[in-house]
Amino acid sequence: MKHPKGRKPDPAIYPPDEWNLIENQYNPSLLDETESIYSVGNGYIGIRGGPEEGVPSFQNATYVNGFYESWPIKYAEDAYGYAKTGQTIVNLPDCKKIKVYVDDEPFYLPEAQILQYERRLNMRSATLDREIIWETPSGIQVRICSRRMVSFLERHLAVMSYEVELLNSDAPLVISSEMLYKHNKQPSANDPRKSKGFSNRILLPDIQQHEPNSSRIVLSYKTRRSGMSVACGIDHDFTADMDYTIQTKCHEDFGAVVYAIQAKKGKTIRLNKFITYHTTKIASAEGLCDRA
Repeated sequence: MKHPKGRKPDPAIYPPDEWNLIENQYNPSLLDETESIYSVGNGYIGIRGGPEEGVPSFQNATYVNGFYESWPIKYAEDAYGYAKTGQTIVNLPDCKKIKVYVDDEPFYLPEAQILQYERRLNMRSATLDREIIWETPSGIQVRICSRRMVSFLERHLAVMSYEVELLNSDAPLVISSEMLYKHNKQPSANDPRKSKGFSNRILLPDIQQHEPNSSRIVLSYKTRRSGMSVACGIDHDFTADMDYTIQTKCHEDFGAVVYAIQAKKGKTIRLNKFITYHTTKIASAEGLCDRA
């Protein structure tokens, strides 16, 4: 395999291992490749290997097998037997986003002072694991450990764990677990190796379900042309041996469950996040949300 100049993986950053693909330094120069290589999926759901925070990304995408948008195929001259309609798998709302703020300082990987970093795709356990020690501008050291997997037993289910521990100081801490649909308009691609681009919004909002101060949100959408529907949901288990509050926000293209914690040094805060996607072409949106 040939790599463009300056993009060959460094064995010091990607050391060889029998069962793990290890990355021991944040490497933005290989962002597009690593998003593909660190993907997790089960044949139904596929989640590209972008960071939990959602940024930075080359193509922050989640796909469901068989969920597509259709588009008319145009020819200079029509003839019998020509295909009339094309189909393209489309990007779904991103439900894996988890953001953390320590003493009002957001964790943003490209600009963070990283004291320790390791990410590994474990091909025995089928998990994507990451451990980071981050030092904030005010000197607070924060350990962040995450794990991501897509279930083989429950094909509609993806699960994440996200742990935060303050190592040297107490501080107020916020964890925002989010779901976001963002349509990036792009022209149709002339390159036949690339998928069809869409200039209009693909997913039209349908139903939003949530309750104030609850841990569960469900959003549903319908495609503009193919008539397919998708419901995506998030739910949480939260563990913290300290005072905290919970707030739920939701609108057509965004949902968030926000935990505000008075974090104590040496105490681990753990968030388990459950993600589901259900799709259909025949069931009602209400029924699809109930299934989710």
